[in-house]
Amino acid sequence: MAKNNKKEVLIFKQFNVKQFIALIFGILFFGTGIALLILYHLEAYAPSRSALKEALSAALTTFNTGTHTNLGFLGWGIIVLLIGAIIIALSLSFASKLQDREKEREARREIRRKALKEATAEDTIDSVIDTINEN
Repeated sequence: MAKNNKKEVLIFKQFNVKQFIALIFGILFFGTGIALLILYHLEAYAPSRSALKEALSAALTTFNTGTHTNLGFLGWGIIVLLIGAIIIALSLSFASKLQDREKEREARREIRRKALKEATAEDTIDSVIDTINEN
């Protein structure tokens, strides 16, 4: 079987490109969820008959019409926040696995180097002993 020798392009020494893009999308989703929750609190606790309350109520009505639900800022904020948190957690988990795999590879490489040095040292000692025995 042929081994796949593709070299992964790493960003910040631990993320590959796909994981980094997923992390950015997760952060965007998370930020959008926080923004929707802030809008909910602004709309819910704004003084009645103020321009802010009227503008946010109109925005909420338009938002509910656009999403075809009655979840509003609070419901969608929680949903989008949770989706963002899951994406971020998965991205960081995969990056951690990649980093652990790289550390294990380095440890195995170091063990092979030590074994090779010991083997060459033993070969040198054996050759010296053989030359002494021949004389």
